[in-house]
Amino acid sequence: MSEYLIWWIDDNQDGEREKAANTLGEHLQSLSVKYSYPQDASEILSSNEYPDVDLILIDWKLNENEGVEYTAKGLTMAATVREQLVDTPIYGFSSESLETWSSPATDEQFQERLELNRLDSRNSAERLRDDIEDYRAIEDARGDEFGTLVATLNPPEDSESELKALIPREFSSGLKSDNTKRGGSRVEFAEWVSHRFLQTPGPLLNDTWTATRLGIDKESFESYIEILYDADVEHLQYDGIFSHSHERLWWSSELVSAIVDLNTSDSLISQLNKDAPEILGVSEDDIAECSLCGGQYPDTVAAVMEGEDAEEPTHYRCSHVHHSREGSFEDYRVVSETSQ
Repeated sequence: MSEYLIWWIDDNQDGEREKAANTLGEHLQSLSVKYSYPQDASEILSSNEYPDVDLILIDWKLNENEGVEYTAKGLTMAATVREQLVDTPIYGFSSESLETWSSPATDEQFQERLELNRLDSRNSAERLRDDIEDYRAIEDARGDEFGTLVATLNPPEDSESELKALIPREFSSGLKSDNTKRGGSRVEFAEWVSHRFLQTPGPLLNDTWTATRLGIDKESFESYIEILYDADVEHLQYDGIFSHSHERLWWSSELVSAIVDLNTSDSLISQLNKDAPEILGVSEDDIAECSLCGGQYPDTVAAVMEGEDAEEPTHYRCSHVHHSREGSFEDYRVVSETSQ
């Protein structure tokens, strides 16, 4: 018997999307998919006899097929679903590339946006199952103390106070018992984790930030990861909720602990980006360099232009703060036009 149920709402009439939905549900014994046309879904919702679903997939357009009774778009359907299923994740999908249908309204209605072309694959089935399990993990923290909610992130010890300063204030006492009240929505907490916490450098760092923090060229970083793994550190990489659907991330505090653990000399570690390469045995050719001035040991990561992702290792002196971020999140910096 299936353990997880996904509701796929789509107006496609040629049977191909329904076939894809069935294929998605066949990849995993624990997963099943219910396919509905939008008009049928509306009637089910208005009758208050909707299925006990774990996650909902909605075609972003919906009104592309002639002769279909339902004439509204996917955003309207998502809003209708949300009125009834107030704390169930809703994912939008489209045959178009993600960039073409991104908008504030889309982001508000859909917790995630997916492309149709691989939605019926086994990888997608596993990803959606894992997402559902993570939503359930958040739900299990409902009505308990803040520490129980933070535990879904599986953080290092003694990090609760730092995380409390970052997590939205409405969750500062944990996930409230009533999911309709402020601070009671698991969907909102999951959105903060996926779209803020996991995507903003701070307590967690991606490979580029980690390599720069350790004084290693980002293209050479992979060669030294096994050495990092030798450190006696329990929480080096992030493996909390939604880790499966994001790039590899490292706990910043544990990187320091790892270098301290691997340090076999009596010398103190004063500057991580300069001392770590020696401790890790990094070759001279693999030392990180500033993308602007070319000097070794950049301090941070910056964007080339305002609005772009910060991906270029730079010195503080070769970049400037475009805007500050709260708590222990790193400031967003942009490479300066000329070296100071």
